[in-house]
Amino acid sequence: VNYRPKKPKEQTLCRACRKYVETQMHVLCRCTLNMTLVTARHNAVVDLVVEALDFEMPYYEIKTDEQSDFSTTSRRIDLQVKNTGGRTLWLIDIKTPYDETENLQSARELNETKYESLENEAKAKFPGWSIHLGTIVVGCLGSWPKKNDDVIKDLNLSDTALTNLRRRCVISNIKHSASTWAKHNIYCFNPCASSKYKPVDSILERIQKLSNFISEFMDRDIKTFREIEKNNQMYSENGLDKWDNPTGSKNTNNRNGPIPTDN
Repeated sequence: VNYRPKKPKEQTLCRACRKYVETQMHVLCRCTLNMTLVTARHNAVVDLVVEALDFEMPYYEIKTDEQSDFSTTSRRIDLQVKNTGGRTLWLIDIKTPYDETENLQSARELNETKYESLENEAKAKFPGWSIHLGTIVVGCLGSWPKKNDDVIKDLNLSDTALTNLRRRCVISNIKHSASTWAKHNIYCFNPCASSKYKPVDSILERIQKLSNFISEFMDRDIKTFREIEKNNQMYSENGLDKWDNPTGSKNTNNRNGPIPTDN
C-alpha cells in the first residue's frame, strides 16, 4: 500500500535548490546555492592570469572586472590589459564552464559575440591601436582547449610562463570543483544546519584532531623505539644478550624459560 516507485536518476531534483535535475553539471556550474563557490573558482583563474602578467610584463596596465573608460555601457570584462608603449589593448574574458566539447566551444563563441561591441568602442576610442579580444576557457574539471595557448601567447608570455599558468589554472579548477562537490553533498545530508556549509567546519575539525592524535601516537612510538634501541645498545656493550638478565641471576624471566645449568 505504501509502495512508492523510485524515480530514475535523471528525474531526481537537486537536493539543495529543488529546481533542476541534480547532475554533475548542475552542481558544479548552475546550482543557485553553489554560485558563491562557482564565482570563487572563476576569480581564482583571473588572479592566476593577472599574477602571471605582473611577473612577466610588469609594465602592462591591468584592470580587472572594471567598467571600461571608453565604453558607454555598464558591461564589464574580466581583464583589460593595456601596453601604452606598444599601443596595444587586450580585452580578455575568463570562462569556467562544464567539461563538454559543446560547452567549451559555445562559451568561447558566445563570449566573443557578447563583447564585440566593446571591441568596436575600443577601436573608436584608440585609433591606430591594436585591439585584441580573446577568451580563456578552462573547464571546471580541468579541460584546457588549445585556443587558450593562442590567446596567452598573444599577450607576449613566454612558453615557460604559459606552461606554468596552464598547470596552475587546471589544478585550481579541479580543487575548487572538488570542494564544491563535497560541500554540496555535505549540505544535502545536513539541510537543517543554521549555516549552509557549517557541517564542513566540524568535519574539518575532527580531521584535524585525528591528524594530531596520529602525530602524537607516532611520536610516542618513536620515543619508545629509541629507548629500546638504547637499552639494546647498552646490553651489547656490556656483553649481554638483550634477553639476558642484567643482574646475573640464573632464575630469569627469559622468554624461553630459565637458563638450564649443568649438574
